[in-house]
Amino acid sequence: MPFDTVHMSFHFTDGDGDIGNSTTSGKYDIYLIDSRTDSSLGFFFPDLSGVQISAEGLSGICYLDIPAAYFTLRPDHKVLDTVQYSIYLVDRADHKSNVLITPKLYLTQ
Repeated sequence: MPFDTVHMSFHFTDGDGDIGNSTTSGKYDIYLIDSRTDSSLGFFFPDLSGVQISAEGLSGICYLDIPAAYFTLRPDHKVLDTVQYSIYLVDRADHKSNVLITPKLYLTQ
């Protein structure tokens, strides 16, 4: 049975506590850049309405589930392909976070 979802998680800290755009804003919070094509995927941050912000800001672990439909083989790689993603966050003030690089993901048909 093929796997149908990639599960990613990463630790974040937002000193200003202003992470989390409204889904109606048209601006995503999480961006993944494909190492093969430089194309990007955007995702909204999970709901943070019940989270308390401390003097240090907001921190935690973000869990991101990405459906397999987002992961495609390049046309010149018919059976196996490898991809890494650069991940960064953008807060409501348009501040970009540090960039994380995922481990290699191996895609098969």
